[in-house]
Formats: sequence, structure tokens, C-alpha cells
Amino acid sequence: MSKTTEKTRKSGGMSRAALIVSVVALACGGLGGAVFTYFMNRQTPTILTYSITSTSIGADVTVKSVIPNLKISVGDEEIGAVHIHVIELTAQSGPYVDQLPIAIVFPHVSLRVFGDAQVVAPSPEHKINCKEQIENGRRCVLAPVDAKNGANKYRIVIATNSADGPTLVSAVQNVKLLSSQEFIERDRRSLGPFVLPFKSTDVLLGVASVLILFGTVVLLGSYVKRPQVEIVAISEEMAKKAADQFKGRSVL
Repeated sequence: MSKTTEKTRKSGGMSRAALIVSVVALACGGLGGAVFTYFMNRQTPTILTYSITSTSIGADVTVKSVIPNLKISVGDEEIGAVHIHVIELTAQSGPYVDQLPIAIVFPHVSLRVFGDAQVVAPSPEHKINCKEQIENGRRCVLAPVDAKNGANKYRIVIATNSADGPTLVSAVQNVKLLSSQEFIERDRRSLGPFVLPFKSTDVLLGVASVLILFGTVVLLGSYVKRPQVEIVAISEEMAKKAADQFKGRSVL
């Protein structure tokens, strides 16, 4: 009969250490580094809100029936109506922009602008120019745009033959134009009364990273505190021999 004693020690050894190192490296080195790099290098957009108020002055049939001699004319030309659009732009947040070109585009196919656009800058140190004509609109340049400065509101007044209000377009990278209503809705989706300088996806990514790091710490702690267990496997022959030796002995 074979007389052998087999000892198996469940101590984790190199495999457990390798597992812990791998998990920590993945959480702290890989994902943690990626999250840190993302938050450090992400670009926060400059956000401008705008509001458009339109007023019409007309001499249509209904008005002329009340005031028969009413006429609206530009120079010697009589026109049916004048539609005045007041555009206000406000820098809300984001980094400083030295110059910001914005296109004011009307849906009217044969747009006509009466006179020059009237512009108002936030202060004498700010400039705004809307003299450049584009197809169905005007191109304005605001300089500078600074949300951190108290003087951050520009005003543009344009008189046209278009009853429909314009659309504002900017092709500058990392600049967002939001209507006042869109900006209000954005605030409602933030946490309470606080306006977050990051998107909801940033929050989810940060929470996921914290949970993964917390799980790694808990896993590491459980392995460190777990006692080593030694299991001794005794052959059937040795067990029988030990029983025969103690057979017949009395225990005091």
C-alpha cells in the first residue's frame, strides 16, 4: 500500500498577486489615466444665448381703411411694411474669444434691408460690425466675447421686408449659439439651481470610474485579510493505522 501525504496550500501565491496587480493597473493606470486625461484636455465651449424680438409697421388694406392717407416710404419709394428685428446676444460661459463672426440669415428669398443695421456693444472697449452683406442677411463680427466680464451683451437692430425672424449661424470651433429658451431648458436638466460646466456624459463617466476604483479597493482588501488555509490530505491506509494505535486506550 502506498504511504503518502499530500499537502495542498491555498495561499493564492503568484496567481493572486498577479490578479491584484492586473486589476489595480487596469483601474488606476488604464481607465483612471484615461479619465484624468479626458477631464484635463476636454474643451469647454463658449456659449452665447440670443433672443429675437420682431415688430412690424405696415400700411396694409386694413390699416389704410382706418387711416386712408397713411403711407410708409423709404426716400421716394412707398413700401407696404417694415419689419424690425432686435437681436440680443449674451455671453454666458466658456473661454474668451477674441473675434466671433456670426451670420444673420433670413428665410426671405428676396431680402431687402432698409438702411444700416444699428449695433450696440457692451462697452467702448468692445466692437461690433454688421456692414458685410451676405446672401439673405448680414455678417456681424463681435470682438471680444468674454463671459467672465460683466459687459457681455451685444445688440443688433435690423429693418427688413421679411416678417419672419432670422437664424443665427456661427462656424467658429468650440462656440455654441443657444436661444434663450434652449439655455433655460439646459439649466433645468442640470443638478438643481447649479449650472454644470460639463455634460451629463461627463458625470456618468466620473461616477463609473469612482465605482470601479472603489470595487478594486474592496477586492484588494478582501484578499489581504483572507487567512491562508492549509488542507492536508491523508491516505486511507494512514488513517486506518492511526485508528489502530489509539484503539483500546482510555482517555483520562
